[in-house]
Amino acid sequence: MMNAAMLKQLMAGIQADRNAYAELERLLEAQFGAIVRCDASQLAALAESILQLSATLDSSRCERERLLLQALGVVRLTSIEALFMRLPVDIATRCRAHWEALGSLVQHCQSLNARNGRLMSEQHGLLTRVMFGDEDVYVSA
Repeated sequence: MMNAAMLKQLMAGIQADRNAYAELERLLEAQFGAIVRCDASQLAALAESILQLSATLDSSRCERERLLLQALGVVRLTSIEALFMRLPVDIATRCRAHWEALGSLVQHCQSLNARNGRLMSEQHGLLTRVMFGDEDVYVSA
């Protein structure tokens, strides 16, 4: 069963992740600007920061999963909703709101990352065509 200390630790971790995802959002926006400007040195620095933050977030996710497994007394986690159902309604409502806010931040960062990847891919394609030309440019009709 989840005790108050475990719940407090879980919620602190979720809040820390929300802050980290806000930082990731800032880094991804900066990455987008660097891509647009073709600033290779800034892209390299941002990539390193993004990788470090991603590793921190993954470590936090593992710790949260460990806490949930311990709290629920299970070997495999199926859903955080199982934990919410064991909490008093008012506490569950607050926890669920924090969890959903974290989920929204995760989805937003995923969409920013996908956008940045598409832009980099498009730039690569354009530069490849500029440097090497299209294969079918001079094909007779």
